[in-house]
Amino acid sequence: MKRIAIVFLLSATLMGCSNTPTGRAVGGGLLGGAAGAGIAGIAGGDPATGALLGAGIGALGGALTAPQPQPRYYGPPGRRRGWH
Repeated sequence: MKRIAIVFLLSATLMGCSNTPTGRAVGGGLLGGAAGAGIAGIAGGDPATGALLGAGIGALGGALTAPQPQPRYYGPPGRRRGWH
C-alpha cells in the first residue's frame, strides 16, 4: 500500500507539467492507474484490474481535456517591431 501511495503522489506532481495531449494522457494514465489500484484494493477487488481500468480512463480523460493552443497576434501586417 505504501508503494501505491508513493506512485500516486509522484504521478500527481507530474500531472500538471504538461499541456500537450500526449503529456496529459501519460499523466492521466499514471494517476488513474494508481487511483484505480488503490480503490480496487480497498474495495476488495483485484488491484491489477483496477489499475488497468483506471489507467485507461485516466489516459483518455487526460488526452481529451488538453487545452488547445491559442493563436498568436503579431500586430498589423506590413509593420515590424523595432523598425521605424
